Amino acid sequence: MPLAKDKIEGHEGRKHETMANSRLWVWLSVSIGIAVLLCVACGIGAWLVVRSTRQSLTTGEQTAQQLLQALQHHRWQAAQQSFTVQARTRYTVGVLRQRWQVLEQAIGTVRGWARTDFRVYAGTSGQRVDLRYRLEGARGVGMVQIRLRWVSGQWLVEELEFGW
Repeated sequence: MPLAKDKIEGHEGRKHETMANSRLWVWLSVSIGIAVLLCVACGIGAWLVVRSTRQSLTTGEQTAQQLLQALQHHRWQAAQQSFTVQARTRYTVGVLRQRWQVLEQAIGTVRGWARTDFRVYAGTSGQRVDLRYRLEGARGVGMVQIRLRWVSGQWLVEELEFGW
C-alpha cells in the first residue's frame, strides 16, 4: 500500500509542477508582450518627434532662405513680408536696409551663407525655430541669428540679429 500512496502523491506533485510551469510561461509571455508593446510605442513616439522636428526645421529654413535672398538682392519689401505683423513694426524697410548695409560695410558683399546651428521649440506658447547662419562676405565673415514663429500655418520671422 505505501507504494500506491507514493504514486498518487508523485502524480499530484508533477501536476502541481506542471501548473506552476504553465503559470510561469503565461507570466513570462505577458511580460515580454508588454515590453515589446512599450518598445514599439516608444519607437513610434520617437519617430513622430523626429519627423515633426525635421518638418519644422525644413519649412522654417525655407522662410529664412527666402529672407536672406531678399536681403542679399536688396528687395527690402519682400524681406519685410517674411516677418510677423508685430515684428514688421520693429523691422521696417528702412531698418532692414540700414542693418544689411552696416553688415556689408563690415564683411563686404554677402556671397553666400550656411546654417551652423538650429533649435526647434514647441510648447504652450506655440512653436518656434532658432537658426544661425555663417555669412560669407567678400572681405570677411559674419553671422545672422533668425528666430521664426509658427503663425497661422506658416513660419514668420520674429527676431533678426547680425554680427561679425
